[in-house]
Amino acid sequence: MQQLRNGGVAEFHVWTVDAADDARFFAELGAVGITTNRPAMMRQALSAP
Repeated sequence: MQQLRNGGVAEFHVWTVDAADDARFFAELGAVGITTNRPAMMRQALSAP
């Protein structure tokens, strides 16, 4: 991520993330958008403590 930021990338998005662990990983990296085929499950997974 630091390399991307140093290269001028201010934000990033990921597509077709259907596993909660993967979504958490990208959210922790700072993904601005996470596209999924399972939105209800992802909302629940990402809002859980």
